[in-house]
Amino acid sequence: MRLQSVFRAALFAGVLLTSCASNDAQPAGPIARVAESTTTTEATDVGVVTTVVASTALTSTSTTISAPDTSAPDTTIATSTTTEAAPSTTAAPTALEVALRELIPFVEQERGHRFVTTPSVVQLEGDEFVDAFGAVVERNAERYAADYANFTGIYHAMGIISPDENLEQIWASFGDAGVLGFYDREEKQVFLRGREIDEFTKIVLVHELVHALDDQVFGIERPEYDDRDDEISWAFSSVLEGNARYIEYRYRDTLSSAERAAAAEQQRNLPRGASLRSFTESFLELQSAKYVHGARLMDELWDEGIEAVDAVIVSPPSASEQVLHPELVLEDEPADSPLSPPPADGPVFEQGVWGQIGLESILRDELDPNTAQAAAEGWGGDWYVAWTAGSRTCVRLDVAMDTPADLDELAQALEAWSVRGDREIYYPTADLVRLTTCG
Repeated sequence: MRLQSVFRAALFAGVLLTSCASNDAQPAGPIARVAESTTTTEATDVGVVTTVVASTALTSTSTTISAPDTSAPDTTIATSTTTEAAPSTTAAPTALEVALRELIPFVEQERGHRFVTTPSVVQLEGDEFVDAFGAVVERNAERYAADYANFTGIYHAMGIISPDENLEQIWASFGDAGVLGFYDREEKQVFLRGREIDEFTKIVLVHELVHALDDQVFGIERPEYDDRDDEISWAFSSVLEGNARYIEYRYRDTLSSAERAAAAEQQRNLPRGASLRSFTESFLELQSAKYVHGARLMDELWDEGIEAVDAVIVSPPSASEQVLHPELVLEDEPADSPLSPPPADGPVFEQGVWGQIGLESILRDELDPNTAQAAAEGWGGDWYVAWTAGSRTCVRLDVAMDTPADLDELAQALEAWSVRGDREIYYPTADLVRLTTCG
């Protein structure tokens, strides 16, 4: 499933209704310790990979700062009470500079690597931030016009977005709905929404600084993944977001009870733009799952040590099933082999692996989350093809499951999913279920 590669080049943090988050039990470790804070109102991070071009015409505050040198005392502090220091002509540090002096060393210590160059952070007010994000989406849509058009049609057919919307509109609205900050892989900058540096903003900043550090050490702009027919783009994004979220949780653990309460209150009081309720459950699940399941994967890998963490960033999984089941990564089990392409009723313009997370996501728009998740469990490989039929896009997907019982459970779920729209479910062979949908 190349769905994720359409939105490459920036990683961002936002706010998502918990109703769209996974219902899996929380694991042990730092992720479990913030479980309570991420299950109230609108609290869990979401993200997406997209292409971001910074707008130099925007009014902004940009700060670049090095971590303080801890090998010598701070010479700006007078040590004698008998000598009056001359008035200082050095401007007092800004709130952002103070925060970075605290957070850069923290991220370096927890991540186990040092920044090659000092990260740049840009602050934009709410409207400026939304306008900048909208400009980013527009440029991204122009750069990847063919992919945007192709996947708009595929998303329509699969019920991921409404028939009267396109991906450019969806992403512009998504930015307005609650994106709080992002790391621009092209500009090598962190962007923050708003000029206040409060406890919650510092949590967001830690998350984005992890992306900046991983980029400097490993390079996370990997266009070679774009044309792959597997799920490596989605899985790589999950690894990056999961790693940033893990370190973010480590930072939360350092906060006092009062600081945590302040962060929670600040998060609740964030201004809201477009409502997340305007997005389908399918769309939101595709985004939030990277954070939820990516964090669980990285929690397991951090238990193994930094070498395991670095290795998965260098060579990420190629299937969402591996992200959803960390034991597959720990045991170095390869992804299930893709199936042969099903027949198409016209020239194929897009094809590849749809994947377990894609399957669960589409089911969630008609079924409750637990039923959708259970139906997608036991995924054993798939392949989809897409073609046009007049003004509509059609998709045909063949799915194999691990056991006959898994196949029957999926088929029943797909039958329930197929009640809406032009959708057909049947068995081409005893060990495959096939769906065909047009929209």
